[in-house]
Formats: sequence, C-alpha cells, structure tokens
Amino acid sequence: MKRYIFSFSFIVLLALSSLSMSVQAQDQDDCGMGATLVGNMFANNIVGTPDNDRIRGLPGNDIIDGGACHDRIRGDAGNDELFGGSGNDRISGDDGDDYLNGGPGDDYLVGGPGYDVCIGGPGNDVFDVSCEVQIQ
Repeated sequence: MKRYIFSFSFIVLLALSSLSMSVQAQDQDDCGMGATLVGNMFANNIVGTPDNDRIRGLPGNDIIDGGACHDRIRGDAGNDELFGGSGNDRISGDDGDDYLNGGPGDDYLVGGPGYDVCIGGPGNDVFDVSCEVQIQ
C-alpha cells in the first residue's frame, strides 16, 4: 500500500503563498520617513521630499510645498503660501495672511490668526475655522 504525502505538503505551501500575497496587498502606502526641514527668519522657498516630511517656515513670507505623501507643514509668522501636495497632510498657517492648499487627499487645515484662504482639494478635508478664514 502506497501513501502519498506530497498532497499535504502542496496544500501547506499554497496556504503560505496565499498568506504572503495578502500581506503584500495591504502595503499600499509607499511613503517612508521623510525629512525635517526648518526655514529661518527670512522668506524661504522649501520643497519637501517624496516621503512623510515635517516642514516649518518660521518668520518670513514662506512658500512651502510638501510634495507627495503625508506631510506636516507649519508656516509660522508671515504671509505664507503652503501646499500639501498629494497625501493626507496637516497644514497650519499660524500668524499672518496665509494661503493653504491641501491638494489631493484627506487634509487637516488650520488658518491661524490673520486673513487666510484655505483650499482643501479632492478628498475629505477638515478645516479649523477658529479664526477669520475664507474657505474654497
């Protein structure tokens, strides 16, 4: 009487292959740790990396573009232009008359003191309107 053990091994191998594929399918976010970028007291033009960045402008009229992925952008004092780019970004204008544009993604925008323009873009965006702002 012959016994076939190979069918049992084959079934276990398929189960492991299926498990491996499931784990890979859940990894849809290619964003890694990005940079921490800090400006100075002058007007800065700062562009983030393709990963998750933390960017702060400090005083001065700054232009900041976070680029792709999920960035945290803070303009600080000054009349700043802040762009989140694609991804779920958190953007804070702080003091000054700021322009905030979240871009595609689920963004959180905080104007801060001053007259600010906040544009969410495609996605489910949250606006903190505890100050005088114009929302589009």
